[in-house]
Amino acid sequence: MQEIITRYGRLQVMDLENDLVSRFLKKYGEWSFCEAQFIAENLTDGARIADVGAAMGTFGLGLTLLRQLHSLCCVEASPALYPLLRHNVQVNKPLSVGDATTVNATVGPATADSRAADGGRQTMPTSTLHLTLEALRRGYGPFDLIKISTGGSELAILQEDQAFLRNCPGVFWLDCQETPATLDLLQVLLDNGLDVHYFAFPAAARNNFNRVGDTDFHLGYKAGLWAARGRPPLMNSQLRAKGCVLKRIGSQEELRHALWLTPRQAPAELAGHSHEEMVALAGRTLRDETFDDYLVAGAAKRPPDNAASTTAHDQIQALTEQLAAETEKSAKLAALLDAAGSERRASQIVLADERARANALTYRLEAALSERRASQIVLADERTRAQALAADLETIWFQKRAAEQALAEEKQRASNDLSILNEINAILVSQNQDLTRQAQALIEQVNGMYRSRSWRLTLPLRILGRLARGDIRGLKRLYAARSKSA
Repeated sequence: MQEIITRYGRLQVMDLENDLVSRFLKKYGEWSFCEAQFIAENLTDGARIADVGAAMGTFGLGLTLLRQLHSLCCVEASPALYPLLRHNVQVNKPLSVGDATTVNATVGPATADSRAADGGRQTMPTSTLHLTLEALRRGYGPFDLIKISTGGSELAILQEDQAFLRNCPGVFWLDCQETPATLDLLQVLLDNGLDVHYFAFPAAARNNFNRVGDTDFHLGYKAGLWAARGRPPLMNSQLRAKGCVLKRIGSQEELRHALWLTPRQAPAELAGHSHEEMVALAGRTLRDETFDDYLVAGAAKRPPDNAASTTAHDQIQALTEQLAAETEKSAKLAALLDAAGSERRASQIVLADERARANALTYRLEAALSERRASQIVLADERTRAQALAADLETIWFQKRAAEQALAEEKQRASNDLSILNEINAILVSQNQDLTRQAQALIEQVNGMYRSRSWRLTLPLRILGRLARGDIRGLKRLYAARSKSA
């Protein structure tokens, strides 16, 4: 395993000598980047992507460079490739990607050589974990685009999830190989009501990441099928300038014709020539002409083979007519695409204005909602305070009622006590009068006793008795009584 710097970041790759993709990444710094550009052009930010057959992760990482994805789920069956995929995604995933997941699993039925058709990679063992497309969607979805590149098992994967295929709201991006199975895959897509477009692109672009001018894989094209409902893809002028091809496909015959006209690899000597020059070189090759013998005096010429010459001439004529027809079609398609691109840009401008107005309205709505929430908070506080005041007032009212009731009871008790006191006072006044009369009567009796002869005669004895006892107080009373009686 080696680490190299590519368009996607620092990637770990396989054996650079024996692996085609690794050699491409080292020399050109990218692999099939036109594919990522085409897909990104027809997605919106926030898309959710499933990359089934992710290999080393170049497709998914290419999309993350061009779009702000909501999520990316990369699935790889090969235990040998999976550690590279996991490392490359972990190290190079941009912060703009919400969630990036890698899964080591086989989706759909395993194939005997699931990697033989992908860039010439040798057959590799597949993961023991098996997932259906439905299980992948339940566990890691939903997805806006499902890319499947499993070297021939695309049809079997889709057939395991027929219900979803009939009602899929998103997009399928499927590897398109030059095999009869691809025609069967197309028919299943059409039978399930999907609109299919064919996109072919060079594996190595002329303006690649490393700016390498020569190509080891001249006119080596790859192709895929865009299948969706009511979402025809667009191809921008940059991709057209790179030689990419976009066609709507409505039948197996149309796909067969599109594949037949797609170059898979041309001789290196054709690199750098125009279409007309390549037609001239192809014609001379068909006629077995070489540049070394061309216009050289004395050079031996092969005897003309009328049948072969006629056949070659017919083939050249047919190729020339096809080239002219394709050129005319390309021009018309370019004009239509430019018009569609202008309309799309105008629509994007209108959409941007609408989004700006919607954002402004959203901002005003959020401000109004914030003011409403603030008012609701203030109102809630006022209600709380009002409820607290009401509770306090109710408490005070109950206390006042209790105080008034207690005061009334106190007044009643005071009134009762006053009546009792008046009665007691009357009794005391009456008793006082009786006591006063009794006291006066006793005084008169005592005074009469003091005035009596017997008391006066016995007074000296009493005085002596008091003196003998030492009763000073008694002596004082006797002297006082004596004074009164005198």
